[in-house]
Amino acid sequence: MAPSSFDGANFSQWTGCSFDSGRFCIVNVSNGKTQTVTALFTSPETMTPECNMSIYPLTVSTGQSFRITVQAQHADGINGVYYYENGQYIPGTSQSCNGNQSCTVFWDISKDQPGDYQYRSVFRSVTGAWIYSDYLTVTVEESVTPATNSLWIRSQVDGSWQSGAYISRVSGPVESGETHYSYESTDAIEARLQASATLNAAQFDSWSGCTQTIGPRDCVISVSDGETKTIIANYSIPVDPANELRVRSQVDGTLTPGVVIGYDPETQDMSGTTHYDRSFQGTINTTLIAPATFGAANFSHWSGCNETDGYNCTVNVSGGSAKEVTVYYLTPNTLQVSSSVGGYLQPGLVISDLSGNDLGGTTNYSHTIDGPLSVVLEAPTKHLSANFKNWAGCDSVDGLKCIVEADGGQTKSVEVIYEYGIPEWQER
Repeated sequence: MAPSSFDGANFSQWTGCSFDSGRFCIVNVSNGKTQTVTALFTSPETMTPECNMSIYPLTVSTGQSFRITVQAQHADGINGVYYYENGQYIPGTSQSCNGNQSCTVFWDISKDQPGDYQYRSVFRSVTGAWIYSDYLTVTVEESVTPATNSLWIRSQVDGSWQSGAYISRVSGPVESGETHYSYESTDAIEARLQASATLNAAQFDSWSGCTQTIGPRDCVISVSDGETKTIIANYSIPVDPANELRVRSQVDGTLTPGVVIGYDPETQDMSGTTHYDRSFQGTINTTLIAPATFGAANFSHWSGCNETDGYNCTVNVSGGSAKEVTVYYLTPNTLQVSSSVGGYLQPGLVISDLSGNDLGGTTNYSHTIDGPLSVVLEAPTKHLSANFKNWAGCDSVDGLKCIVEADGGQTKSVEVIYEYGIPEWQER
């Protein structure tokens, strides 16, 4: 360690040391080497102490730091270097030169209040004099927080919020993502986004809140001046078009209402009382069941069905269409045929059906059929050796032929009459 002064001169520095700090010199010598170290002293009259201060930056915002840097030349190495702010010493700011006569120290400072702040640094030199720097002024301005622009990206299905729509970035800073999400920036937001075509079972319908829409699914949006904007990708679940089923009933070929139609409970309920219509928003799949009778009429058949099975009518209606089905009923009509000889009923006569309706037979007999009855019967010329005389009860007669018409639940009785002692029947 060198003394602080020697022969009126003050210690300045060491040379040749392996390491030095202030007046201390550490020397490492080995392997037979020779090491020379020198303690340098300087006369006070040759010293020119300097206090050089710089500040960067000189203009800052509140909360922003600036740095005061001081280069001290020929300090006494004992007293610290410190600074004044607006003419006032700031306690606790002193920094030591650690015994060195020259050192560089700095402070990082920030101010919360705007204004002009004047700074000056000072230290004591080896001569004992106080050395001051020039004054420097730092201007602290009110910090201005940049406005934040916010974009909220949402999606909804049939007017209700639903997340999960994938939004693709076409251009601009807004990243792709799944709704709901947002993007914020102090810069103006200029973006073009594209919505996915579907969201689960829903299909894209439109955008809301865009500056401009382009093509089927693109949204152009601009956000500035601290605005918050929300854009919404609107989706809707496709609704099947309305389908209609019309159910009618006929009795003996005439539209007749009032038939109570049931249904298979494993299918859609499209039951009702004819005539009726059913409308459904979606596909109609039903099996209708007709009663066996309606009044005096009997079930005949269905028409217009996709499939029939007895009283059952299976119907499918889709694609926004309408289908009409009709259940048919027929009133039974009865034909009674008898034969007589000499005024007395004598059965056993074979009657032919020339109309092909299978209404012939052997007297005395009767036939009942559903629906209108129309038949041409023909009697033989003899019965029990008696000769044919005439028909009775027919709608019209043509020799041996009897024409019968029945409708609406009638019973028609006809009789073929034979007599003894009359000429044998001859075609005229």
